[in-house]
Amino acid sequence: MTFIKRITQVLTPPPKSKKKSQRHAQDPNAPAASNITPLLMELLQDRPIPPNELKNNLAELKKIASHYGIAWTATDIHDSIQRLPETFNDVPLKKTRGYELAADFYRQAIRHTIQMIAQEPDSVKVADFTIMMGNFLDCEFHANKITTGIETYIRLVDTLSLKACDYTPQHAIFLQVAEKIAAKGHQWSIESRERLDRQYSRIRKRSESTEEADSEDAVSPDTGRADDVISHAMIEYLEALSVQTGRMAKSKQQQRISPSIPLEHLLSPEFEAKRESQAQYLKELADLINTTGPAVIHASVLQYLGVLHHGLGADTALTEFKTAMQIFEQQGELEAKLGLATLSKERYQRSLTIAQTIASKEDVGRIQDRLTLS
Repeated sequence: MTFIKRITQVLTPPPKSKKKSQRHAQDPNAPAASNITPLLMELLQDRPIPPNELKNNLAELKKIASHYGIAWTATDIHDSIQRLPETFNDVPLKKTRGYELAADFYRQAIRHTIQMIAQEPDSVKVADFTIMMGNFLDCEFHANKITTGIETYIRLVDTLSLKACDYTPQHAIFLQVAEKIAAKGHQWSIESRERLDRQYSRIRKRSESTEEADSEDAVSPDTGRADDVISHAMIEYLEALSVQTGRMAKSKQQQRISPSIPLEHLLSPEFEAKRESQAQYLKELADLINTTGPAVIHASVLQYLGVLHHGLGADTALTEFKTAMQIFEQQGELEAKLGLATLSKERYQRSLTIAQTIASKEDVGRIQDRLTLS
């Protein structure tokens, strides 16, 4: 079992609100936040860690996160790693492992923040959320998990964009956050590419002078080209996602028809009287996104529209399902070429799920083959 999987199994503390965190901070029985740095020094040593020691140290981090909040803990871990020495008790520290730990905390905090937008939107500051996402990506960079970070960021933009299309009074803030996060990810990709270029340049110069490359400086041990990690095609893809998300946000604000049914309850009997108006809303939305927005959101809206039209007995349902199937397949192919293997499989799987219901055996077989080979 990998280090981060063990962390995920142990570290699942419920995130606390800011007010609760402040009250806990005054609790004399609260764990000392200053314990984070010593705990990291124990966890990050480049040596086999006894299971009980690992469990106890992670349990202590769990207590700290429960008292002070998951986002605060992620930030403190992140800051502490940057200040750590290279060795502890003459044992090298694997800082990449620490960044992976901080990224996992940030990931949990991001999920919680999305929930908070729906429940207590006034408690969420868009700027703070954007900074959190930037910190998460920075941790993934230093943890040698750049591709994983990019895939997580794209999924987040997808999630926020689709929530902005749903039946919720918070659609405006979801749109705003989606737009900011999309722009942040694109900017991060440019800066990371430049950082990789500088790092590999230093490594090549040391290699040419017969000096051994610093392992902490190398992002990937088996390559010396930034293009192998963040290609220009990847940056262009993320730029397109940012631009399309921004355009969708502007188009959505001008939409005339409002949603009347939550997307997850399209066919619920209690909303039967509102299905026609919801179908009109989704049709208008699909047309808007088709010309301005991200392809995955267009496909998702078409899929929901197909479900609704099928329930209403409309002839257009099959066409909507087929178009969604094709878009997901095309997106899977594009992302596979960019090296986003996990994300590509998810797109192919969505395409296959639709195909198994409405498409020919040839279509199903083709998509299945792409999914298997991706």
